[in-house]
Amino acid sequence: MARSGGGNESLERCMEALGMPRYATEAEVRKAYKERVRQVHPDKGGDPETFQNIQRAYERLVRKWDQDRLERKKVQERIAAKAKRRIETRELEKKEPAVEPSDLRQEVHELHLDERKQEVVPSADLKLLGDEQYDSGNFEKALQYYDAAAAYAKIDNLLEYAELYEARARTYFQLESYVDAAEDATRCIMLRPIWAPGYLAKASAEEKLEQWVAAQQSYAQLLVRASDEQVLQVGKDGLKRVEDMLSRQSCLAILVGHDLPIDQIAFLPDPLSFKDDSMRRARSQHVLATASKDGTVRIWQAPSGKSIAVVRGKHGGVTTMAWAPDGSGLIAIGHKDGHCLLWGVELGSEFNEDAAHGSANCLFAIMAHDAEVNHMAFDRFGTILATASEDLSCKVWNVETGELVVALPTLHIDTINKVVFSPNGRCLATASDDQDARVWDVYGDVVEPGGCIHTLGWESGAVNDISYTHDGRLIVIATHDDSPNKKWYRLLVWSAVSGRLCKWYDGHESIITCMSWHPSPEEEEDYELVTSSQDGTLRFWSIAGEPAGAGQCTLEVDEHRGELVYQPGVTRRLYEGAIHSVRYDPTGTFIATGCQDCRVRVYGAESTECLADWIGHSGPVRDIAWSTDGTLLASCSDDGTARIWKTKQDRLL
Repeated sequence: MARSGGGNESLERCMEALGMPRYATEAEVRKAYKERVRQVHPDKGGDPETFQNIQRAYERLVRKWDQDRLERKKVQERIAAKAKRRIETRELEKKEPAVEPSDLRQEVHELHLDERKQEVVPSADLKLLGDEQYDSGNFEKALQYYDAAAAYAKIDNLLEYAELYEARARTYFQLESYVDAAEDATRCIMLRPIWAPGYLAKASAEEKLEQWVAAQQSYAQLLVRASDEQVLQVGKDGLKRVEDMLSRQSCLAILVGHDLPIDQIAFLPDPLSFKDDSMRRARSQHVLATASKDGTVRIWQAPSGKSIAVVRGKHGGVTTMAWAPDGSGLIAIGHKDGHCLLWGVELGSEFNEDAAHGSANCLFAIMAHDAEVNHMAFDRFGTILATASEDLSCKVWNVETGELVVALPTLHIDTINKVVFSPNGRCLATASDDQDARVWDVYGDVVEPGGCIHTLGWESGAVNDISYTHDGRLIVIATHDDSPNKKWYRLLVWSAVSGRLCKWYDGHESIITCMSWHPSPEEEEDYELVTSSQDGTLRFWSIAGEPAGAGQCTLEVDEHRGELVYQPGVTRRLYEGAIHSVRYDPTGTFIATGCQDCRVRVYGAESTECLADWIGHSGPVRDIAWSTDGTLLASCSDDGTARIWKTKQDRLL
């Protein structure tokens, strides 16, 4: 008569009868058994034979568990007895340690088989012995037991492996072996990725190793997974310590002086040429400007953060500013009452890192418009300046004389949000809430001076941003329509020559806040663009000029998006991680963002990995700017401060 096979094969069949995998725990099997017998019980209409098979399988498993527990108890008693005898012998001989690793390995090897030469699983008991030693403060001995359990014991359950690695990581930590602790914690997380203790062990070790970014990420993962209040508090305290350290290491200066939120920040561009050596020395230092709602523009030395000059206008609050791109120190400032002031910033020959010397002199005060100035832009040579106003007018000025060059016809019927010159400076493009963008001939090359060449409109909503490609062939506009039946947040690509729509791109779920071009495209006709949005995402686009209909983003980054912010009566979405500003660094290696959650983050442009996540501001970060050499990053916030961050490439990489 055939007999059921013994050993592991029979146990596997018992597990299969209960619908459980071989590595299931005893508690899981007991729970599954209760559910199965209820389902197949004859009183419930189940099959009697199936019911009996399940009962027999469960009874066999229970007998095996009881037998294993008895055998493990014997093993534990024998190990404990030998360890006790050895401790007494060592104490008498005044030798240490109490247990040698080689002795313990031999002992485990000898006890690995029971009297019937069948394999037993003493891992849980070895871990328990290690836990006892850990609790008593004998970390070296605890480590020996954990090593033995990991190296020689048979462990069927992956969760037990995770617990063993976590315990050994804690022990390594107490022994100040932080590298080993981090490695074991990583193994624990790989085996049990939703278990909070593994992340706590990993974060603690990384903090000791001064791997601040990694520790920051581990603590953040811990807060997501922890449910125990004590563990949550430990995670919050650890995250704060790590982020404070990151800020102290990376924040070079805090610029204090403005009384109200700062809306705009910009570094002085490099000069196109140097007149003499003193000018070269002066311009080798970084200079920064900040514009605030308190009606002032402040000029700072970077990275020291020392104040060079304060520009206090008499024409209401500051609405916008722009440095002349030639690096001459000319800065244009727009005001609420429609005035546009041109200031010359002089740094002086004594400009150095220890003391900031300089001044700002008003060159021209132009009554440019009848309402506040919304935006300004220089041409690439810094010879003319375009201003756009709330009064729907747009004008171009000569910056050397302050005289009007041309006033564009008032064709826009709603607010003009932005103006931008073409790369050759011959054309000007405007973006408006009237759902149109327009291209204007500044010098009369195609039509009369100031005439409209193209109207770029596709009824996709208000146009809040506009930009030329680096070669001037294409124009990209950002539009938004918050109406309930549309909800469009779209990029439209137009031919700058013909004014024809080439392509459109959808993807963002809220208004597009900023666009930034890759500064060093691999090919002449590569147009790589990154956009930010109030939906908390970065999206990467490969802009095409061929008429090809709808396009898609090449990559999306949403890891810091956060939760949707409830705004009563507001239909447009705003997420906790909304991004207000995004900028490629001058080399195209990194991307920086300023966010609603008061953070400044730096990503690798290729990997999109978050390389830095800096705190410090206590309000949303409205604008960011890279220094011309990419070694510094500046940010400004609603908290009325600006910060200068160290961003050397070797540190980030």
